[in-house]
Amino acid sequence: MSICLVISGNPNVANAYENNSPYPLYEEANSNVEEVYLGGIPLGITVHGEGLIVVSLTDVITKDGAKMPQRDGEILVGDQIIEVNGVPITTLEGLRNSLIDGKPQKLTLKRGSEVRAVTIIPELDKITGTYKIGIMVKEEVSGIGTLTFITKDNKYGALGHRIADSETGLSFELSNGKIFEATVTGVVKGEKGKAGGLQGGFSKLATPIGTINKNTSFGIFGNFSGKYNLQKIMTADKNSVRMGKAQIYTTIKGQTPKLYDIEIIKCTQQFSRSEKGLVFNVTDKELLEATGGIVQGMSGSPIVQNGKLVGAVTHVFINDPTHGYGIYTEFMLEEANS
Repeated sequence: MSICLVISGNPNVANAYENNSPYPLYEEANSNVEEVYLGGIPLGITVHGEGLIVVSLTDVITKDGAKMPQRDGEILVGDQIIEVNGVPITTLEGLRNSLIDGKPQKLTLKRGSEVRAVTIIPELDKITGTYKIGIMVKEEVSGIGTLTFITKDNKYGALGHRIADSETGLSFELSNGKIFEATVTGVVKGEKGKAGGLQGGFSKLATPIGTINKNTSFGIFGNFSGKYNLQKIMTADKNSVRMGKAQIYTTIKGQTPKLYDIEIIKCTQQFSRSEKGLVFNVTDKELLEATGGIVQGMSGSPIVQNGKLVGAVTHVFINDPTHGYGIYTEFMLEEANS
């Protein structure tokens, strides 16, 4: 399961929240645990790289027939266009404006750590009357995920896994972005061999509720600036997690999360950080009826056991959506605080 597509600023977040928690607030000396605000709410996510992302190569329909301005291998899907004629570029509008007069375009491309320059001569599209260079690009990758926690100093963790773009394969390159309020409007149920997904929306024109500063194997992390009436909860050390009954806290309608029963069936003793330390089975009849189990968009949903935040949902078993993987909260907390 991944983020692949299917969310009021008060900087003093901690003071804006009330402790509505039904969970006892434990005192622990372990440095790997702390009191946080419990997530479970849907997030709209946009993340970008250094420039425009090439998603496909196309012909330009000219008066003389179909032409492909870029020669074979000059531009590849997954390239990032970071400059046009020596000017940094991050918007589609900027690229369109550069093409208006049909002059040759010097594109600076980045792929991984390699940077190269190519010159492309635009062709006049006979249908639209505009010059084109035969590529489709996008500014960012966007989707819906779930907030896991917010720390008392306004740092958050979400998703529990890295964002990767299904169209281009980019992942490590997508390192900065924003999060927004989102609303879940429906669900495509998961079934054997086919992952389901949350359906919903968010407005990129709205005020962001946080920044994305890191996109890692353990989730997305940054500074939270929104306002939610979230409950407090203690996190748990990974060594205190046990097989047995637990709950996931997630939103499958609107913006309000609920607790749903699961059973943790495997706790891996991990000495190095990984996003698949927990395996669980969804046992909640209401959730199974509504979603079929774990679906895309639920990544990051908190896992609660014995009144503590022990982990977050990361992936679904494609052949059995009633089963999922989770990451220990401890690893996400370390990443958020680093």
